[in-house]
Amino acid sequence: MKEAILSKGRLEEFLGAMGNTAAVYAPVESGQNIVFGAVSGPGAASDGVRSLRLGASNTRLSVKGLFFPQREPLFSFRDDAVKAVAEPKAPLVAFGVRPCDAMALTFLDKVFGPARVGSLKHEDPYYLARRGAGTVISLGCNKPCSTCFCTSVGGHPFGIAGTDVLATELPDGSLLLEAVTEKGQALLDRHAGLFSAPSSAQLDDKGRISRAAEAAVRPVHAADAKARADAAFDSAVWEALTSSCLGCGACTFVCPTCHCFDISDETGGNGEGVRLRSWDSCQYPLFTAHASGHNPRPARRQRMRQRVMHKFSYTPETAGMVSCMGCGRCVAVCPVNLDIREIVAALGAKP
Repeated sequence: MKEAILSKGRLEEFLGAMGNTAAVYAPVESGQNIVFGAVSGPGAASDGVRSLRLGASNTRLSVKGLFFPQREPLFSFRDDAVKAVAEPKAPLVAFGVRPCDAMALTFLDKVFGPARVGSLKHEDPYYLARRGAGTVISLGCNKPCSTCFCTSVGGHPFGIAGTDVLATELPDGSLLLEAVTEKGQALLDRHAGLFSAPSSAQLDDKGRISRAAEAAVRPVHAADAKARADAAFDSAVWEALTSSCLGCGACTFVCPTCHCFDISDETGGNGEGVRLRSWDSCQYPLFTAHASGHNPRPARRQRMRQRVMHKFSYTPETAGMVSCMGCGRCVAVCPVNLDIREIVAALGAKP
């Protein structure tokens, strides 16, 4: 079953069925925010599906946190003895992931996945274990947010990069499910009894909705961003662009591709402790501080330049893709209204 229709009335049944074998996460309401929370399976809240919010705007934080947690133990120790933390292998399903966030996972796969630097091979077993145990079901953006610009950075409101199943909400409230990978196909086959075959009219609806969503996304001048960013490296334009920046790091924490982290040891009594990995931010003054006391990026403009250059110049060289997905979260959360779209558009301009 390559394509299937899930009626609106069977959504809860579908999530519950997947929860029999995996922890199912989906956008849920949490205070004033929409976040990914467990709705079925191990760890699900008692209200589960009742807090589901599929029609809302993008989640406050991306799905990244399910595969690369904001804080995770790497190993514990006591005196000279070290005990490794078992690699996470519990099955999980991320349901309702926006295509920009799914595409971001393809970038993180390059960062944490098997790679070689010279003769050395490196990979992150914690991230890879979660990715291997995870299934991603994306939900196309019928009405993109005003801050979205995915189409300018290689994405699409109904893009399939990084997803296993693409879901489209149709006018009658049903979901058109399309298998993208073998893992997605296996999931649809496993729950085939819950679905019906799509009609030609429903397939036409999907095409119409997709085209309308693409047309609604505000384009950004990003096609030659690398060349313009490289040329502007020493330009005074960075001072003008970031003069109001507070260095709070909010932009990096909501970003679906930012992956900087810090390692710390927390110790208690009896010589016991744990080594933790926690998200960090290149926007913090101490991020690049050396043990000698030297800091190569002491100014905010240098740190903002690093963030923008990394996304639009460095990762196209190292990973073959820009590491901005156009989700617009950084635009939405910045307390002083810095807009990465305006920063990218201004690169190369005279200050």
